[in-house]
Amino acid sequence: MSLEVLASFDGILNRVDGLCEHAPVWRPAQDAVPYLRRVRNILSQAEARFNDNIVVALLGGTGVGKSSLVNALLGAEIAKASPIRPTTRQATLYCSNGYSARMVGLPEERVSVVHCTSPILQNIMLVDCPDPDSSEEENLETLRAILPHCDVILHLTTQQKYKNDAIARELKNASVGGSLIWVQTHADRDEDIRSYWKQDLEKEFKDVDNIFFVDSKKALEDQLAGRPLQGDFLKLVETLSCQLPRIGVAGIRRYHFLDIAEDALQNVLNRLTSKQPLLDDLESKIQDLRKTFVERLIAKRVKDLKDDSHQWERRIRSETVRQWGTSPFSLALQIYGSLDNLLLSTLVFRARSVTQLAVLGTVEAARKAKSWISEKQSQSLFEGIPVNIWTADEIVKNQVVISNAIESAGLPESDFSQSNTQFNLASEQFLVSTETHLDEAVAEISKQNSHWFRRGVYETILMIWIAVLLWLPIKNFFYDYLYRGFINDLSLSYPTVERVVEDGQTVPVAVSYRSTALYPTYVYIVTFIWLVLGTGFLVIVFSRRSRRGVEKYLQNLSQQWAKTFHADLAFETEQDEIRRARRFITNIRQLIIDIQKDKKQLNAPGLSRRKVVQ
Repeated sequence: MSLEVLASFDGILNRVDGLCEHAPVWRPAQDAVPYLRRVRNILSQAEARFNDNIVVALLGGTGVGKSSLVNALLGAEIAKASPIRPTTRQATLYCSNGYSARMVGLPEERVSVVHCTSPILQNIMLVDCPDPDSSEEENLETLRAILPHCDVILHLTTQQKYKNDAIARELKNASVGGSLIWVQTHADRDEDIRSYWKQDLEKEFKDVDNIFFVDSKKALEDQLAGRPLQGDFLKLVETLSCQLPRIGVAGIRRYHFLDIAEDALQNVLNRLTSKQPLLDDLESKIQDLRKTFVERLIAKRVKDLKDDSHQWERRIRSETVRQWGTSPFSLALQIYGSLDNLLLSTLVFRARSVTQLAVLGTVEAARKAKSWISEKQSQSLFEGIPVNIWTADEIVKNQVVISNAIESAGLPESDFSQSNTQFNLASEQFLVSTETHLDEAVAEISKQNSHWFRRGVYETILMIWIAVLLWLPIKNFFYDYLYRGFINDLSLSYPTVERVVEDGQTVPVAVSYRSTALYPTYVYIVTFIWLVLGTGFLVIVFSRRSRRGVEKYLQNLSQQWAKTFHADLAFETEQDEIRRARRFITNIRQLIIDIQKDKKQLNAPGLSRRKVVQ
């Protein structure tokens, strides 16, 4: 046996150990662990026998001539054949000197050993098995204890026995890991039924090409008389003495090892996959709950963000000012935002209770104050975790539905007292995951507002408004009052006006521009008020246009959130166990595939093998 083959076997054993050690807490997987451990022990025993001779078991019903065939193969009257049925009550091992039943794993208390020097026993051992169709329970126990240790099964039948249900049942169990040779005996008196038998065999076995039709008694007589062997019996002897050694004990036992492993793993896989729909049902219910939760969470978040338009406007103004840099309109936006914050901070400072806050600022002021406090704390658009996603009745209903699904699927019971915490954590995860998207929305809207054309419109309108309002006051102060007054002072030429004195006479009086040309103070106050009102109106128009852009982005973001956020923190433990269970099934399926690839590399011409039911 090459090191490569041994390493391959060790790899399979290690992977089976890994399946046992890392089995999920899923009940079907836990039930499969003891079975896998037993299979692992059987595989270890099979690996330990790689260097022993090939063990060939003769299996057949009562009266099919097993003992007669043994005599014919050995070329001497060694096995006891009798017309009394059943003859074979105890297994008999025919082997060369120096071998024992224990050496090949057979139970010594159920097997008698016969040593002989027949040439056919140089590379193989023959085991004459008890009859499987016997009414004696002890015979079946002995048969089932022996067949797992046999490499090749030489199945004998007759015209009357080839459809025996008891034999077919034992053959089906015994064929796991074994290579099979088919023999019809009693060729001296039975019809050839090989074509019919082959049709039945091909339903469960592959490579049913050679079925030997032999007359054991005549073959023994020919050998004793010194006549050469002929016909199918000669082919059978060549298969046992030449072909099996050419395939080699390593090749036969390697297939035996792999077939046992595949059969055991396939049985486990079939049981697990039969329970997998219950896992799928549980996961579907969890996903439905998560989907409903996410839909409500997104709807509530979008509604809250739409309702809190003031904070959106403030954030967009701040980002727009940052992108615009220094300009008249960006300065107006900045001043407007500073006054807004100053007003809100004053209200919050003066309010000592909710009632005072309502009195000072009304409902709108309270809403703005809350938004301001939130922004100062988190510097984001978030006010906290949305609550009341589920009603009390819905929480109870969800717990019942999930609890029943978990029990049916075979997973451990969950602590549903933590379900609200899980959903709150999922809400918090949602807020964190969407923060970047909201910041990107603010940045994108601000970028659109900063486009040169839109920016130019607002800057131009503001500059025109400032020019219209400030033209006359500026002209009056700088030109009429300062400039012309200065010129008059230099020329000492003051305009005169007539003044009426007490006696009714008029006298000329000099008048300076510095005392007569300046507008009254209320003119400048009114101009400033109109400047503030016009600038504020322009800022409000800008903010309202930004709000319409926000609603568009919120609609797109809600669709994006629905695709990317799945509330994974809700029922996270159950979801992890479902993933572990599926990974367990996947690992078993992959191990079976790898074993099948190794089996395809093993050619055994002339030998039949069972079909593995997927």
